[in-house]
Amino acid sequence: MKKSLIFACLFMLSLSVLLAQVTYNEVEKNDTVAQVEAGSQPKIMTKNAILIGSVQKDNDQYDYWKLDESLEGNIKISIVSDANVATYGLLNQSDKTWVFRDIKEPQSTDLIPTKVYYLVARNTTNTKVAYTVTLYDEATLPVELSSFDAVLLNTNNVQLNWTTQTEANMVGYNIYRSNDDVQTNAIRVNNETIGATNTSSEHNYSFIDYGIEEGEYYYWLQSVESNNEIEMHGPVQVIYNINTDVPNPNYQYNHVLKGAYPNPFNPSTSIQYELACAANVQISIYNTKGQRVKTYNTSHNAEGTYSVTWNGEDENGKSVNSGVYFYTMTAGKTIQSKKMILVK
Repeated sequence: MKKSLIFACLFMLSLSVLLAQVTYNEVEKNDTVAQVEAGSQPKIMTKNAILIGSVQKDNDQYDYWKLDESLEGNIKISIVSDANVATYGLLNQSDKTWVFRDIKEPQSTDLIPTKVYYLVARNTTNTKVAYTVTLYDEATLPVELSSFDAVLLNTNNVQLNWTTQTEANMVGYNIYRSNDDVQTNAIRVNNETIGATNTSSEHNYSFIDYGIEEGEYYYWLQSVESNNEIEMHGPVQVIYNINTDVPNPNYQYNHVLKGAYPNPFNPSTSIQYELACAANVQISIYNTKGQRVKTYNTSHNAEGTYSVTWNGEDENGKSVNSGVYFYTMTAGKTIQSKKMILVK
């Protein structure tokens, strides 16, 4: 088997692992609730889904997509369509009420278990338009951490900085420190948990560890959810040499794809990555079908943090549709992929 084919297979496998959204294509006769119930259209079984269809006033002015009754909790919905014509609504069929209707902008709400909900796409024009509705569960990512670093401020103070893009159902954060890179050896250095803001926008945090002595230190950031689940981020390294005149954090760089910020985004996002040494880098962007829509090739002569900005256009300068995209960094033998969402 050719290497290119092996790589393609491995890449598509990695996409299937990363892909949180399940794609549902339009089926016939789903323009009324009764037809959905009588037809073969599957229920939407996940709060992370992409619904693809088309609607036309004179034909099927409405498309109904049924959500499974087991779904509950927060869900966010957005729509994109030809000429930005189609709208959508969320119908609580159990109570015969609209949660919202004829909306073009992203909306969030909480689903009540055992209730029957329909996502309804609508077009009031006589021209058939294609649309894509994206559903995603914001609660699946309690915190989206975009950076975490340590800076030696003076002879005995270390400042820890971290930035979150979104937070939901979070209690807060703790800082752990060790003299080696073994997490189980780390001890907590903050007396009280640093409270989370639980905001959907970017937020910057900092904490100062006072009075360290000469030596090598590793720091971890612990995020604590409201259900008491925890996640550890890091480590980041600081080396304090008492004989040096200028403090030097001596940050240890790695080949790593750091993230896209903002995410979700509109109209552009910055894809940030880190290199441990000089390297040629390729950043590729793929749609959910595995088709490459944009590629950036660049060369760097030194270690450091770099970025490219994607403006939501393909190689031909054409704006792409809203939805989920994957971005991949290839640097040397390192290949890493992450997910981002374009919401127009």
